[in-house]
Amino acid sequence: MIKINKKFTFYYSFLLLLIISNFGVFSQNRLTMDGVTELGRTPQPIPLGLVKTVITTEFSGDEILNVEVETYDSSKRKQEKIIDMSGYTPDSPSFINLAYKNLYSYKGNSDELLSVSTYREDDNLSTKTEYKYDNRQRVEKETTYEAGGEIHSQKIYIYRDKDDEVEIQKVRYRNEKKQFVEKFIIQYNAKMQITKKIIFDFDQQQKQFSTYTYNDKGLLEKSVSCCKYDYYDTFEYKFDKQGNWIQKTQSSWKKEDEKYVVYNERIFSRVITYYRKKVKTLE
Repeated sequence: MIKINKKFTFYYSFLLLLIISNFGVFSQNRLTMDGVTELGRTPQPIPLGLVKTVITTEFSGDEILNVEVETYDSSKRKQEKIIDMSGYTPDSPSFINLAYKNLYSYKGNSDELLSVSTYREDDNLSTKTEYKYDNRQRVEKETTYEAGGEIHSQKIYIYRDKDDEVEIQKVRYRNEKKQFVEKFIIQYNAKMQITKKIIFDFDQQQKQFSTYTYNDKGLLEKSVSCCKYDYYDTFEYKFDKQGNWIQKTQSSWKKEDEKYVVYNERIFSRVITYYRKKVKTLE
């Protein structure tokens, strides 16, 4: 982890963007939002407007925990995601410790995600995840392959009749044997926002559930987790002129002596660049 003053975040992020562009890290492979693959994670909406790049830096106090770089094409489809460049420091800005990057591919010019290829820091392929859809264009199977072509794991999506709930079964393959890992049940509201997530472990016993509430901008405002750990998180935001958040404060609360207290706080700072809009002229 790196100690760094948060007031220099924009400066460092700008330098980082220049470094990545010069080194050609970004590919032209198209990718989309991670809504499919992140159903089991904290839900977040797609950025507003013609976003080109998003650099998100996660702080705990003055320490950088993580850096994430995302690029989008002019059709609002994500092109690439690079995770964790914690080796970047102001003293050695050319050194990037790349944990992994995702390259996303689509079906033609549509938003239908076909696959996500994950590369290690040595730029060698680690895994490739492919998606299969039903006749309503909903993901029904997500299969992850090792670099050699062997199946690593699968997620099976089972939808309820009212489209307000989906069950996700995750299995893993070891020596070509199928092993049940865990199961998620995801519930939605009328805006298709995730409102509840229930997690079952390998023996089909419920081990945890989380509930989510949102603010009037559709951003996560509070998540409550139960029951192995009794805690909740709250989220506060600052926005740019486009309406995208550029700072998010996540406060984690736990129960002590019959009351909840903040035991951890993290700051997420984002630097967002946009495509220039084409101006139509009259001839």
